[in-house]
Amino acid sequence: MTWLIDEPEMMERFHRLLGKAIVERDGVLREFSGSTATGFGFLDDNCCLLSPALYERFCLPVLDTVFRAFSPGPGDRRFQHSDSAMGHLMPLLRRVGLNGANFGPEVAIEHIRRELPDAIIHGQIPPFLLMRGSREEIEQCVKHDFEVAGRTGQLIVTTAGSVSCGTSIERLQWLMEIVDEHTRYD
Repeated sequence: MTWLIDEPEMMERFHRLLGKAIVERDGVLREFSGSTATGFGFLDDNCCLLSPALYERFCLPVLDTVFRAFSPGPGDRRFQHSDSAMGHLMPLLRRVGLNGANFGPEVAIEHIRRELPDAIIHGQIPPFLLMRGSREEIEQCVKHDFEVAGRTGQLIVTTAGSVSCGTSIERLQWLMEIVDEHTRYD
């Protein structure tokens, strides 16, 4: 990331090559496997460290290249997972048509829905809430998230990012029961 500041021209070239290499590699994998699927998703827990200006200059062109190649249609998957605080980058992700997101628990579900109104949100139950919270606290969180983002059918109730090590099976059962009880469509 230091090179983005110290060597910006070289890093622009690197990112152009990175986008091209991802398209070539995934194209080979899709051809080899016989896959005709469209869409693309990626995992990136570090991009939150960039300012919007740096992200727009260096990373957004990579996403644009990859999404144009693999997600050309309006309904094609354009997904990002990031266990981090991505709020400051969501306006840029909206520009490339991100329609699926799993961000860190610091990003309020209201913020995601406002910035990415058409996205399927995967999350936002805080992993430590699931690990340590009471059944009532978990229930309150699920009900809130469903009211804010689930009524449109664009919410997959899960944790924001991951399930923390040490989370008991009992708590996972609570979550499943709570989802079953409180996330019904009328």
